[in-house]
Amino acid sequence: MWLFFVFSINYNFLQMRTSSFIIALILFANLAQSQSSAVYEELDKLYSSNKVFMLGEDRHGVKTIDSFKVNLCKRIIKDTSIVVFESGITESFLAYRRNNFTNTQLLYPVWRNKYYDDFLRFIKQRDIIWFGIDIQPNSFLFSKFIDSVLQKCGLKKENINLDSSLVYFSLEKQKLSLSQKEIKKFINDKNIYLDFYNQLLNNLAKISAVENLNKEQELFLKQVILSRIMLIDEIIKPIGKTLIRYRDSCMYENFHFFSSILSNKASHYLIMSHNYHISHKFDNYMPLGEYIYNSEPKSVSVGIYLDSQLNTKLLPKNEAKKNIRKNSDCDFYISLNGIEQR
Repeated sequence: MWLFFVFSINYNFLQMRTSSFIIALILFANLAQSQSSAVYEELDKLYSSNKVFMLGEDRHGVKTIDSFKVNLCKRIIKDTSIVVFESGITESFLAYRRNNFTNTQLLYPVWRNKYYDDFLRFIKQRDIIWFGIDIQPNSFLFSKFIDSVLQKCGLKKENINLDSSLVYFSLEKQKLSLSQKEIKKFINDKNIYLDFYNQLLNNLAKISAVENLNKEQELFLKQVILSRIMLIDEIIKPIGKTLIRYRDSCMYENFHFFSSILSNKASHYLIMSHNYHISHKFDNYMPLGEYIYNSEPKSVSVGIYLDSQLNTKLLPKNEAKKNIRKNSDCDFYISLNGIEQR
């Protein structure tokens, strides 16, 4: 009997502890949910009150960040928005040309995952388009288009594969695999590439007629060719701050182009990039973000970083960690709890 009484007490005690633990879990979940909802509401206000909303990340390819960013963007994006990726302008021309805005293979590899697959389908359903503004290519797809154009227009056959060659040099440089011998060869051949792209610019009307491009698409193609000319200089520049500064200035030129020709179609621009690129000026470095602030006062940047000690919250930059601010200078930062690599 005593044994049964002790067992009953222990059983009831365990039930109470289990119930308390479950209640605590529910309260914690509700608290976390309310914190997240508060963050979404704050970000929605920031998005609505600014023409350009720049959303960064302190590293690419992290599941926690990708999931959060896509969920956030699906909540706050307006139907009259245009999405801008830190991704190749040449591939986005093909997306625009083919009206194929759901193919993540046309984006940089850092955006190719189930979260952005879902996001591209989501914005497609709402007739929202996206563009890439970076000059660095990620494939040879545009090269195939150019080679086809050369044949249709009867332009110099010796220029076949010249765009592919430029892409090869760029991709190898991105992988840090370009040898000094290859760099010297490229520098020696620089004028061959410049003449080739200037030839395309001079024949733009002919190309447009053959490819049946409308005026907007023709202007887009012109900007893509100009970006290839920018890429020539980018390949020659040594790796380091000078190269990054130049790349950001080129990205701004491409963003300015899109914002000019699509000004009557966009109430907001949502820019997806690294924290580094969307920053204010820091360490004598002029990022893409600073160019945009100077041209569009109603702009805001929100950087994202991971912190295993903090729950999700929105922080003014003066409250964000010092080691985070060393690598960027955004208006606000979001701390995300936990790190889960893809």
